[in-house]
Amino acid sequence: MRLLSLSDLGNMATCIQKSASLLCICSLGFLWSLSLGHEFAGPQYRLTPDSVNSETSFVAETHYEEDNSQLLSRKKRQGGQLVRNTPTPPNIVEEKGHKYYNSSYFSQSRDLYIDMEGELEYSVITHKALSESHLTAGKVDLPFEFTFYGHSVKTAYLATGGFIYLGPYFHDFLTATQYIAPLMGNFDPSINDNSTIRYANNGSAFTVEWSNVHVSHKQDAGSFTFQTTLMKDGRIIFAYKTVPISADTISGGNGHKVTVGLSDGFYIDEPIAKGSTTIKRTIYRYHTVDLNRTKVVSNSAFLLTPLLTCNQFQNCNTCLSQAPVIKFDCRWCNAIKRCSSGFDRYRQDWLENDCLTESIEPHQTCPGPSSAAGAIIAVIVVIIVLALWAGIAWLIYAYRNPTSNSGLFLIELRHYFKKDSTTATSNEDRYAVTISGDMHQVGSNGDAIEVAPEKPAAPPPDTSEA
Repeated sequence: MRLLSLSDLGNMATCIQKSASLLCICSLGFLWSLSLGHEFAGPQYRLTPDSVNSETSFVAETHYEEDNSQLLSRKKRQGGQLVRNTPTPPNIVEEKGHKYYNSSYFSQSRDLYIDMEGELEYSVITHKALSESHLTAGKVDLPFEFTFYGHSVKTAYLATGGFIYLGPYFHDFLTATQYIAPLMGNFDPSINDNSTIRYANNGSAFTVEWSNVHVSHKQDAGSFTFQTTLMKDGRIIFAYKTVPISADTISGGNGHKVTVGLSDGFYIDEPIAKGSTTIKRTIYRYHTVDLNRTKVVSNSAFLLTPLLTCNQFQNCNTCLSQAPVIKFDCRWCNAIKRCSSGFDRYRQDWLENDCLTESIEPHQTCPGPSSAAGAIIAVIVVIIVLALWAGIAWLIYAYRNPTSNSGLFLIELRHYFKKDSTTATSNEDRYAVTISGDMHQVGSNGDAIEVAPEKPAAPPPDTSEA
């Protein structure tokens, strides 16, 4: 167990003083708090040893160390079984809308439950550390980018308490928000050797199963077996194989939250005091899908289908035109090039860039090219115009000053491209004539005297004999 340093104690004291109504977890450089509209009470989760090693230092330091003696106390069945693709859903019993998701309930859905014992689609991995732990979560990489509340998620934390945590940062109070919970409760797989937590995927579906798990404070109620499947297209399936008692009756114990559904939130980072290097990170929950726990019975299932959200639109025109269609108050913030209703995981960016007041609403017009692009175009136009004027000025100077270097170059250039097929005069002769023009002499009275060209000398007489 890591000993608290003086800085840790100072952070803890500040946490108690500044956030008396919040639960805080203090670490070196970061101070975590929960701001959920009410005081949150619940158990603290920890990471498995392999997940701790993969976390950043400030996150890992906020958690308890794993009890290796407990993890290694029993042998567990390992994976290797195969599963099949998710089958077609049966008859729908009930449908509901939840703004971000639509839910469908199936009273009899054995086909939605994936049999991990003998199918032939993909191999199953048993998470040994989780299967022998309580109030513990393990980090896994998803086989594809999963869309959750419109955000792309690549990693997940499987928790012993019957849920998956999909937040970007690990903290102790995982049950607060950012979860997918087929049946969140105080489950303790370490109670018996038959309990397992395992997962599998076939490239388009990722399934997690809590098999034969018991409620920690109601062990005599029997074992629960249920699954959740994350589909590549964003759909989520909750499937229940064995539910011995009503989910409404498993609350209690250590105060663990009991829920069926989804939730997402955002984080706000700010210095705990002006000039301080210690950052307070506060979690805010902005939406929850609560499903009816009384409908969680053996062989039942829920199917949650995602709806379009503002943050999935990548340009201003699409953002504003689709806002009335998806029934969100979508706005475009040109400062960060993002479409949002103001409530998603990028809330802090939205606030810090004044998007609440500077964003473009659906009845307004999207801006043209960015100022940077306009400036580049303007500079290019100016350069072209200046080049044209410089070229014209050079031509005028060269024409009026034929003996200058520019004039001589222009003459050579002109004669280079001029094709004269009517005279045999050499290039040198044409050059001389061009320079001199008509030759004149000046008389004593100042008048020009035309000089006749010299006649060629007569050839000498032929003195040879005939």
